[in-house]
Amino acid sequence: MKAWDLNALPPRAREQAAAQLGLEHRKAKRRSKYNAERTQVDGIWFDSKREAERYSELKLLRQAGEIQHFHRQVIFDLPGNSTHRVDFAVVNLDWTITYEDSKGADHADGRLRRRQVADIYGVDIELV
Repeated sequence: MKAWDLNALPPRAREQAAAQLGLEHRKAKRRSKYNAERTQVDGIWFDSKREAERYSELKLLRQAGEIQHFHRQVIFDLPGNSTHRVDFAVVNLDWTITYEDSKGADHADGRLRRRQVADIYGVDIELV
């Protein structure tokens, strides 16, 4: 290991060594689990481009009068002290509520949590 190769050190030791040497050590940019790219729209940060695009679509639908309104990041409590966060709850013109998740791919964990929400709350979550 070279004296200046801080990346070879464990994280805590790296931080301490950088502080002692007066170096500013930059953390590597952390990638999301499924390579989603965080996107900002209207000053709001979204976990993916797909979610940001759906937000823009829902905003246009609300302005056109095709939906009543919508909510972001609706949380359902699940057994085992866990939760499932749905991207959008859309209130339709007839006051029914549609729950949506913006997903690029459907994974086993997501299917399990959606099934749990359906069993406990009687709510179906659509993938958009």
